[in-house]
Amino acid sequence: MKRSLPANKGQSYFRTIILPYNQYNTISSIRLEEKLKNSYDSMRKGNGKKHEGSCEFVIDTLGNGVYSLGEKNGNERGTFMSHYELIGFDMDGTILNSQKTISHRTLEAVNRAARMGKRVILSTGRCISELEEFRDVLANVSHYVCESGALIYDAVNQSILHSETLPRDLVEQVLETAAHEDVMVYMMSGGQALANASQVADTSHYHMGVYQEMMDRVVNKTDDIGALYRKHPFPVEKLNLFSASADIRERLHSRICGLPLAIAFAEGASLELSPRNVSKASGLVWLCGHLDIPLHKTIIVGDADNDAQVLRIAGLSVAMGNALPHIKELCDVVVADNDHDGCAEAVDRYLLEA
Repeated sequence: MKRSLPANKGQSYFRTIILPYNQYNTISSIRLEEKLKNSYDSMRKGNGKKHEGSCEFVIDTLGNGVYSLGEKNGNERGTFMSHYELIGFDMDGTILNSQKTISHRTLEAVNRAARMGKRVILSTGRCISELEEFRDVLANVSHYVCESGALIYDAVNQSILHSETLPRDLVEQVLETAAHEDVMVYMMSGGQALANASQVADTSHYHMGVYQEMMDRVVNKTDDIGALYRKHPFPVEKLNLFSASADIRERLHSRICGLPLAIAFAEGASLELSPRNVSKASGLVWLCGHLDIPLHKTIIVGDADNDAQVLRIAGLSVAMGNALPHIKELCDVVVADNDHDGCAEAVDRYLLEA
């Protein structure tokens, strides 16, 4: 549903968000109204710049409650876009479909957003080398919040902007704990991946078979990752522990949960370990500061537990249709699943012309 705000003097045009209340549950609707109103108030008063626009609550012809937020825009004549400046996508389960590819419709939406001056970023647990195969197809993505926030990468200039590393003693404690379980230790260092060759050869044993081809191609392989680290310590931004079973993951978690680490349950039977207080949320905060984009002008799209914190701080949080139930509950809106172009829907409905 769309309603155009009339142009005022001088052929001015507006951006607008119009959202029917009956489309979402009551809690999400109220939370969304509050976010939009706060965003509008901040937009008009918070940065000292002059803004022209409109903000109103109306009832449409179907009796739906509609909250409308408008901002003047002269960049695209007659085009109505939201006030959001940046959209961030998780990779697996979000912008990637079940075949680990990006659909034509989603790619078109990403490129259209970039053409219209919006920032498009990735917010992912993957490291740089794991994103290399998508570099050309996602040429309009400007930045990667990689490794669940531990590394920020400028994809245009191909340079690391910021990184956080795990303390050496914590890495050694995790390696010692993992050595007593059937678990694949997967290290990320300088944007590259490192793991034992014997385990990379059988990722399905660790419930990561869907990534077999990628890991064969991008992982730096060694005979004994623990021995290598102890002999020649190197910076580690993130540790993934791919367990052979959910029970093993639970045991690992119970043994390391007291360590000063950020720990997230991830797909399969895996755990993601990051430096304390580092997450996709901290990564977004850092990048927004670098780009001078207020958090309330961001949209984040995700599906899993490692997206939870960043979804909570985004200006608009969007859950994929395939997202975990509690992720859908904490988000403002829900779109189609990753096999039905949910990311394209997020761009079209909320970033460009809601």
